[in-house]
Amino acid sequence: MENNAFIEFFTAFDFKETFTAGMILFAVIDIIGSIPIIVDLRRKVGHVQSEKASIVAGILMIAFMFVGESMLGLIGIDVNSFAVAGAFIIFFIALEMILGIQLYKDDAPETAAIIPIAFPLIAGAGTLTSVLSLRSEYSAINIIIAIIFNIGFVYIVLKNSGRIEKLIGKQGINVVRKIFGVILLAIAVKLFTENIKELLNALKEFDNLEAFLEHVALATAIDQDWDGEKVNMMTMHGSKGLEFDVVFLPGWEEGLFPHQKSIEEKGQNGLEEERRLAYVGITRAKKKALI
Repeated sequence: MENNAFIEFFTAFDFKETFTAGMILFAVIDIIGSIPIIVDLRRKVGHVQSEKASIVAGILMIAFMFVGESMLGLIGIDVNSFAVAGAFIIFFIALEMILGIQLYKDDAPETAAIIPIAFPLIAGAGTLTSVLSLRSEYSAINIIIAIIFNIGFVYIVLKNSGRIEKLIGKQGINVVRKIFGVILLAIAVKLFTENIKELLNALKEFDNLEAFLEHVALATAIDQDWDGEKVNMMTMHGSKGLEFDVVFLPGWEEGLFPHQKSIEEKGQNGLEEERRLAYVGITRAKKKALI
């Protein structure tokens, strides 16, 4: 399985996913827009702990990506619901960047230690929400690479914040924020529409919202209380990063998987995406995969 995991590392890598995730995180973190705050902190305390702040922020983001879903499971919230909520957060952050307004405000940091820089300036609520929202759409390895590149860029900015401010000026910073604000707004809409579809499809099986919520609460309780052997039902997207002794893969038939709509809309690219997803499903099995 170690060899399979090593092969999967490269197979799951997708430049488009990595680039998109990186752009989302870059816009949400908004380290360029935070340069005036960083410069002000440097003037007050004389030193910004760039290395520690960057490392701690990166660890927080990667850790939350893996344990965030489990934390949500404890309170009965699925990733799609959280992703929809995350889309709203990203939407309002984008509005702030485009319109130059401030919808919410954290307490102003008084020191340049790890706490105000790593959290909440870099890995704040919006960033952590975005990381978990991305987890519902993209492979873990692509998000991790995106985080690492962003943390590297954050480190460079922290080290050279004064020079960057002098180079592009306040007007340049505002222009950059507005450009990424528009991109972020479009991404928020995409996240919302894709995840709301999943929720609406799930709701179709129930007579009303109350019945759906009761089902979710019951399913969550069963998952938490049953310590013996059990069957986990999930999508192949949701299975990324997990492994099981035996895996059942139903519905692999023409027109369903690969889905006809995916082939019609995206052609060969759609077929390649389905093929990568099939590889993910098969390699979830430690001992046996039944198709």
